[in-house]
Amino acid sequence: MRLLVDMNMSPRWADALRDLGFDAVHWSTLGDPASPDDEIMRYAAAHGYVVLTRDIDFSTILAATGGLGPSVVHLRRQDRFGVESAAHVASAMRQVEQDLHSGAVLSINGARLRLRRLPIGTVDPS
Repeated sequence: MRLLVDMNMSPRWADALRDLGFDAVHWSTLGDPASPDDEIMRYAAAHGYVVLTRDIDFSTILAATGGLGPSVVHLRRQDRFGVESAAHVASAMRQVEQDLHSGAVLSINGARLRLRRLPIGTVDPS
């Protein structure tokens, strides 16, 4: 899975997630750190990335536009970076990897996971 780590998170997230087997990159290595969220979203969608962020704006953009991607992993806890945190996030993403490939928003709040398939606001017939 390709992950684009948002500017509101430490670049150490990308390093730790690479160590855990993900293709992870921090936005600061790809684009202007002051880029607006919609630009980051367009880049992620065009290049097959899942966005990892603490910013609810990415989910809001998807909900407001009925967007089908990119997928977003939203970390709701404000804990500092730690290897244990990265391992927990990696485990959660692996549990729903197929959904993230298909288009989804995964919210992680401690041990609680919430998955919404894209587009947000539609009824899932399954």
